[in-house]
Amino acid sequence: MSAFSVLVVVGIGQATLCVLTVMLLLFNRERQRRRVDRMREGVASVGAPLRRWVVEGHGLDEVAASLRLLPPQLALDQASSAVTRQLPLTQQRELASALCGELWVHRILALETSSRWWQRLEAARMLSVVGGPEDDRTLHRLLRDRHPAVRVAAASCLPRLATALHVARVLDMLHNESSAVRAYQYNVLRQVWSLAEPRLLERLTPEARPERLVVWINLAEVIASPRCLAIVAVLSTHADPLVRLAVARALKLYYHPGAQPRLLVLLQDTDWRVRAQAARALGCLDAVDAVAPLTARLGDSSWWVRFRSALALAALGETGRQALRDARLLPDRYAAEMATMVSGLSTSNVVELSDG
Repeated sequence: MSAFSVLVVVGIGQATLCVLTVMLLLFNRERQRRRVDRMREGVASVGAPLRRWVVEGHGLDEVAASLRLLPPQLALDQASSAVTRQLPLTQQRELASALCGELWVHRILALETSSRWWQRLEAARMLSVVGGPEDDRTLHRLLRDRHPAVRVAAASCLPRLATALHVARVLDMLHNESSAVRAYQYNVLRQVWSLAEPRLLERLTPEARPERLVVWINLAEVIASPRCLAIVAVLSTHADPLVRLAVARALKLYYHPGAQPRLLVLLQDTDWRVRAQAARALGCLDAVDAVAPLTARLGDSSWWVRFRSALALAALGETGRQALRDARLLPDRYAAEMATMVSGLSTSNVVELSDG
């Protein structure tokens, strides 16, 4: 075979391959378009009866029937979306009761023991919709799952299914979670604060391991329970600087006469991070009596402490503003420059920077 013939054969083969590739792309595009159209139709078919049931209180059987006609994944998305729209607890229970006997629901729940984490995730999401007291063991297992996404999905079940044991399990695992997972679980635990508060009070002790104590203090800040914050204030003398840092940050929400003396002590802490957070907290608590100590911190060796102290003074009204104006004449160059910079900020700027 001549070289020309070989080139012709190769050219025909490449052209055929290009045509087949284009046909495959067009076919796949059309299939995706049809799939999206079916999904939109399915969503529309559920939307009307769902709105009617939410608003008028009847037609739940129609909602269940419309979900039954959808692919299981899409049906789960729609049911989960309905729950996350903050349906009243009574309607969440009604929806769970209507769906708990559905075959597609049981198929998804059966994935709880799957070796694939995304399937266990689907089971956890389904449990947040239809779970009941009989699913206690399943929820307990999913809360301890090795994949963080599954644990997050399982935590979303707590507002409806939480028990003291479940809350204790989440509390004891918080220190091992990533910051993103922990932030989500903080929010969930705030929703079940009546169960979380007693368990948290039991754990806020000086004998607790510092890495655990820090996350529990942060949770106390999120829940903002006066009982928890009162215990947190006692921990202001803890030996670990990270614990004292968490205490100083949490006390900005403790509107109690006992908070200010402890923050004034923390304002003298050996760790600059603690001093900065103590200054911030004093500003948040409108501690006008702390003007003198905050003014003294304008000469701190840490820029961040000087900045936080100046912002706190600016937040204390005219008394603090006057202290800043007077500080512009201090012989300490760093204190004078910080006072000059912050005294020129507007009230809205001070609030924005203080919250940062």
